[in-house]
Amino acid sequence: MSELGQLINALERVKRLPAYALNVFYGENIGFDDVEVAVGDRRLEVSWSPFVNNGSIRVVWCGSLKEFLVADMRQMPQRVPMPPHKEDLRHPGYYVYGSDQAVESFRSYWMNQEVEEPTPENGLHDEPSPLAGKEVTFNNAEMHGNRRIFIEDWWDRVSGESWRTSAEEGVQAACVYAARLVEDDDIPRDNQVLYGKLGNMGCLVHESEIAED
Repeated sequence: MSELGQLINALERVKRLPAYALNVFYGENIGFDDVEVAVGDRRLEVSWSPFVNNGSIRVVWCGSLKEFLVADMRQMPQRVPMPPHKEDLRHPGYYVYGSDQAVESFRSYWMNQEVEEPTPENGLHDEPSPLAGKEVTFNNAEMHGNRRIFIEDWWDRVSGESWRTSAEEGVQAACVYAARLVEDDDIPRDNQVLYGKLGNMGCLVHESEIAED
C-alpha cells in the first residue's frame, strides 16, 4: 500500500475514536526545505476534537509519518497550556489542551476506554433482556425527564457488538450514550446497555436508568 493509503487508514482509526474536525499538517512550514527528506521521516502534525467534549479541547499528535502509522492513540495525551505555544508542540509527542474541566472530563472518558472490551464470556448477551418488547420508564430526569421508553433488547443483540465498539465506529446513538457517560459518573461502564425508542428517537440506556414500574 502507498504511503498515502497508509496515512488515510491511520486517519480513519483516529476518526473512529470517535473524533471530528481532523486537521493534518504535513512537512516543515518555515525555514527548511524537506523535499529531500524521506517521505516516512517528514514531520506530521494531526489534531482533532474528541466527540465527547463538543470542541472544548483539542488533541494533537506530533511526529513523523512512519511513527504516526503505528502510534497508539489510546494512550493518555500529555497536557499543554491553552493556547499552546509553538514550542509546546515542536517535539514529537501526544498532547491535549483545553479548560481544566474539559480536560478532566476527557481524562475520565479516556481512562474508561481502557476497560477490557466485553466478550460473550464477560459481558455480551446470548439471551434477550427481560425488558425486551416492554414499555418502561427511563428514569434520567436530567436528560429526558421520567419518559416512557419502548425497549427492543440489549444493544449488543440489536447491533451485534458492544456499545463501545459502536461508538468507535461513529454510530450516533452509541456516541450520544458515550457522551452521557462523561457527564454522569453514576452510570456503570459495563455492557448492561439497552436499546429503545423514545417516541421515534432511538437511544441507548443503561439498565440502572430504568425505573421500577
